[in-house]
Amino acid sequence: MDIRSYFAYLAKKHEIDRRSQSRKLSSLRTFYKVLLREDLVKSNPATQLSFPKVRKEVPKNFRINETEEILEFESENASEVSEIRDRAMIEVLYSSGLRVFELVNAKLNSLSKDLTVLKVLGKGRKERFVYFGKEAVSSLQKYLEYRNVSFPDAEEIFLNQRGKKLTTRGVRYILNERRKKWVGKKRSHPINLDILLRPIF
Repeated sequence: MDIRSYFAYLAKKHEIDRRSQSRKLSSLRTFYKVLLREDLVKSNPATQLSFPKVRKEVPKNFRINETEEILEFESENASEVSEIRDRAMIEVLYSSGLRVFELVNAKLNSLSKDLTVLKVLGKGRKERFVYFGKEAVSSLQKYLEYRNVSFPDAEEIFLNQRGKKLTTRGVRYILNERRKKWVGKKRSHPINLDILLRPIF
């Protein structure tokens, strides 16, 4: 399998250990779960791989963001504010399991003051609460500092550059662009783009 070849390449050429490989595989699986949930891909190729066995070690005192490699791509033509928004949006999707239509309809007044809890209206107009992790809260806080100054009267959390609500199509486009950028970064490695970079309709 091509993804398996990619991980073999990392282990051989870059001497990446098993623990790092596991983190990368976990990141890839999580990213594809979001894409699958929104029908942006037909399958999750990363589920066909198993996590490398890792020897038990005493935990080290440093923090590793498992989604950093995929999330850190920046558009050359995007403004700083849009990049901050996109990062916050994707972190929230990862952290909470929200669907895109729930994300674009999320209201600012449904967000707790500490930004850790959001009340959403799901299918069948059923209310539920979702919770955000530290990375999502941090990214969301940074985005809201810009958003609340520029568009203080807007209801929705995530807005476009005109202060209007984002569309589900727009969010899916952003997700797809991030996926393309991630794949593009790996083009020098033995990975099959037909598997990872399918056209989105």
